[in-house]
Amino acid sequence: MSVAVLLSAVSRPVSAAPDVVVGPQGNEPVTGAVNPLNPQNVAVAQCTLRLSTDFGRTFPITVNPATPPGYPRVGIGCDDVLAFDSQGRLFWAYLLRGDLNGDGTQDDLTVVVAQVNPATGAIVGNAADITPGQFSDDKPWLAADATPGSPFRDNLYIVWTRLGGGSQVMFSRSVNQGGAWSAPRQISAAGEGFVWPSHVAVAPNGDVYASYHSDTCGAATAQMFVIRDSTGGANLAANPPVITQKTSFQSAVTCNVQDSSGDEVPNTDFWMQGALAPYVVPDPVQPGRIFVIANDDPNNTFGNGDDGDVILARSTDYGNTWSISTVSHGPAGTLQVFPNGAIDQNGRLVIFWYDTRRGQLNGNNNFLLDLYATVSVDGGLTFSNDFRINDTAFDPDVGAPCRFGPQPPCQTAGDPVQQTRRIGEYNGIAAADGIGYVAWTGNTFTGTTPTGQQIYFDVFSILGTVTDRFEPNDAVQPGVATNLGAHASYAESGLTIHSDTDEDFFRVVALNTGKLTFQIASNGRLSDLDIQVRDKFNNVVATSSTSVDQNNSESITIPAVAGEPYFLRVYASPGAPNPPNQFPPLNVYSLTITNTSASVPFGLDLTADSDSGRNNADDVTNVKQATIQLRLDEAALTGVPFSPTADAAIADDAPGFKVGVLRNGTLAGFATRVAGQPGVYEFAFPPSTPLVEGTNLITAQVFIIDSSDDPAVAGTAHAIGQGGESAVLVVTLDTTKPATPGAPDLLASSDSGGVDDDNVTTVTTPKFTGSGEANALLRIFANGKLVGQGTMTSSGDYEITVNPLADGVYSITAQLEDLAGNLSDPSPALKVTIASQSLILPGTTASGGATGPVTIDLAAGTIAGYPGIAGATGKIGIVGIPVVNLAVNGQALTILGTPTGDGLIYTPTGEQAGTLTHSGSAQVITFSAVAGTLTLDPLGGSDTVTINGTAGADTIAVQVTSTTTVQVNSLKTASLPIANVEKLVILAGQGVDTVNVTAFDTVNATVFVDSGEPTTNTPNGDILVVGGGSPRARIQQQPGGPNPGSGSITVSYPQTTGNQTRVDYSNVERTQTSR
Repeated sequence: MSVAVLLSAVSRPVSAAPDVVVGPQGNEPVTGAVNPLNPQNVAVAQCTLRLSTDFGRTFPITVNPATPPGYPRVGIGCDDVLAFDSQGRLFWAYLLRGDLNGDGTQDDLTVVVAQVNPATGAIVGNAADITPGQFSDDKPWLAADATPGSPFRDNLYIVWTRLGGGSQVMFSRSVNQGGAWSAPRQISAAGEGFVWPSHVAVAPNGDVYASYHSDTCGAATAQMFVIRDSTGGANLAANPPVITQKTSFQSAVTCNVQDSSGDEVPNTDFWMQGALAPYVVPDPVQPGRIFVIANDDPNNTFGNGDDGDVILARSTDYGNTWSISTVSHGPAGTLQVFPNGAIDQNGRLVIFWYDTRRGQLNGNNNFLLDLYATVSVDGGLTFSNDFRINDTAFDPDVGAPCRFGPQPPCQTAGDPVQQTRRIGEYNGIAAADGIGYVAWTGNTFTGTTPTGQQIYFDVFSILGTVTDRFEPNDAVQPGVATNLGAHASYAESGLTIHSDTDEDFFRVVALNTGKLTFQIASNGRLSDLDIQVRDKFNNVVATSSTSVDQNNSESITIPAVAGEPYFLRVYASPGAPNPPNQFPPLNVYSLTITNTSASVPFGLDLTADSDSGRNNADDVTNVKQATIQLRLDEAALTGVPFSPTADAAIADDAPGFKVGVLRNGTLAGFATRVAGQPGVYEFAFPPSTPLVEGTNLITAQVFIIDSSDDPAVAGTAHAIGQGGESAVLVVTLDTTKPATPGAPDLLASSDSGGVDDDNVTTVTTPKFTGSGEANALLRIFANGKLVGQGTMTSSGDYEITVNPLADGVYSITAQLEDLAGNLSDPSPALKVTIASQSLILPGTTASGGATGPVTIDLAAGTIAGYPGIAGATGKIGIVGIPVVNLAVNGQALTILGTPTGDGLIYTPTGEQAGTLTHSGSAQVITFSAVAGTLTLDPLGGSDTVTINGTAGADTIAVQVTSTTTVQVNSLKTASLPIANVEKLVILAGQGVDTVNVTAFDTVNATVFVDSGEPTTNTPNGDILVVGGGSPRARIQQQPGGPNPGSGSITVSYPQTTGNQTRVDYSNVERTQTSR
């Protein structure tokens, strides 16, 4: 059948990654395998085994062939084969040369299998001799049943050709992971000619397929045989083998022996017998689908025309029938040789081979060889464009020994005998997870000159050869670039860079203002893909490119404005940063695009130093150019730089983000970052946009300045967008001072002393009331000193208790501070007198001097007669004041007692001064400047009035009338309404005192005189003189009494009014009466 070819049949140089030198030198067959449990664990063998655990970047572990116990090894024969079983165990088959008869020469070539730890290279157990006895066994192939669901899981199968006396294809198996092997059985038939080489593979259902070439190096129509065993190899291991299915198809190329027979390939000298190998590849996905990869001369005429193509025998019925197609696509007359193939677990088939299509020749006029491959992802129906794997062409003549011809050297100048060179017989390939692993023979170099042969390794993307669903999208032009629309996020996998000229463009429209993050993920071991972002004007705004094999992803983040289109370019550049000979690679990548909205600022706050007033957290201020602080979650903007603001025009600012601050919906400016505080920003309102009086609604939002710019327009004009607006911060600007409050009022409960409105109090921590601006702070000052403060109620009232005040007179004022910190003018003053110990009137109180008679009402505890006192009565309360000092200002003074009986004690201290105390009270009343009458009126009750003399010699004059007067010396005379005085007491005190009592007929009275203790000069001591003041007085003296110098004298008027005054005395040395 014919196979459709995807894309063009013209191959371009393509590479997956730089070729890796594995290490072994020589020209033996090369094999490779990959661990199904760990695709980074790679094994390559050519006479020695090399192991890698990093996708074949390096091969640090070298393992030499192990010798079975007791085997007389004299050398190695190579022909290595590798196989992993389902559990990741690595098995290595190779040839050893032995001396069985002990004569010192080789007489045996045996097949050996050893298990190797794939991570460390340690040989596990003993190597096994599969072909004991003296034989010449060649070209083994090993397979493991690596399908976990197979009924014969982890069985091992091996085939080889036994030479000497003809050729036979042999078979053996192990059902215990190489612990024991079945006896070798011949599975080829007689009459099939030279049967070499052979191959074995296992299908997922456990079927074993063994294949071999017949009549090798013979007829161009020779058959390729395929045997199927559905018993896990049991039938083939039987004696004799039971073969129930054996089919074939035609396949052959020349062995290219340089013998002038006519079957030589022009411009080639290398031996091609290994090219006749069949490689069976069962499909792991589709049961019954079997592939055999082979080399065939399409016109069956060796040395003529196209001497070798790669063919695929395809069966869909478990190998019963075959359809044949050519899968290499080299130009006519070119050679495709030594094919091999592999399939990954998802059924992706890859075939590779040596190729001469580039037509490069060496100094011998022989072709250089390249390594090409093709891929099928649809079960072998169609194949991709052929692509080149190797970086540097292989000169097969350099360092190649002769297979046939004079030796050494392989060719001598002028030697008419042609030589056939040996370059190995097969190359190794494996596949897993969409990745191809290949090992082949290439050149060693001195500088750029090839000097020998060595093994190379490379990996490449199988899937990368297939166009993805968006192709062709290799240009930015509308209709070509893939339009992904506007989405918050977008993800796509299985995208490919499928050729050296392929690049992918995607158009994205930002859904949200913020950022766009473009990321691709690929296997960096396979190739290096780079990305680039362009604006709508096709300007490159960002590029992400990392050297080949250094990364598995590329990422770009750009600032993005909602509604703006942006273009992503995914490509593989053949230039820097890729190393020389790194061709544009094939790869599969996944694409993720995320449109992240700009963060919304939060935590807007008026800074404490801008929040004037008593509360630096209430957002009420009188600062017009206030500063606010805000926060921003910058994680959502990672990858987008902060864009500083230089002037009002921001379209020409550096692309990135900035934080705008709005006042009442109008942009006021842009915040700056606070050093040392990530995510914290500040903004001071400038003079051009200060806070306005009243309510200011402050918000913030992120502004995005993208990278786009129209080159056809002068200047720079990036697109600008805004993110979400923050919650509102309400800032009140108040620059108006409060109205002046009224004078404070002393609360009645604090206005003690008996009158609750006189502003005279004994309370040292009085409480004041008043009104003013609601919610403002009110401060109370006493004589200009702050003594208390409090907050006005919402209705504009206050009650404030002040700090303790000492006795004195205070000017009490109040001052308001509003929420913004504005201060009112001080209130009018209130005169308040604190009298917890004494009161001085008028002193500096609110009162002036007395302008009329002054009255002290002891019963009411008040003083009247001082003008200017606040209150309804105009009186001053003195209740509870220990000492009351009055300056009467030349006015009369009346002291009233209580109606229940008093004990008044008057002590004159000057011509206009004296003191008064009264029984039952510790209060002392002192007075001065009493120019008018001093009246002592105890009022009702049983009253005693005592007049004290001085400590010296006194002359006391007592006039007993209805208004009795008492004067001590020239001191202030006391007047008493005698009718209200039940007893008048004169206490003369110490010294030689004279007491003159004159009694008139107008009243009845009782007077008691105490002149103090007798003096030492008793006869000349105190004298009491009692006389009548009205006509017809009758005076009677009754000396003697309970005390010395005591007695009584009465003055009566029996003939006139009948009134009588009795004078009792004590401590009087002398008495005298007169009419």
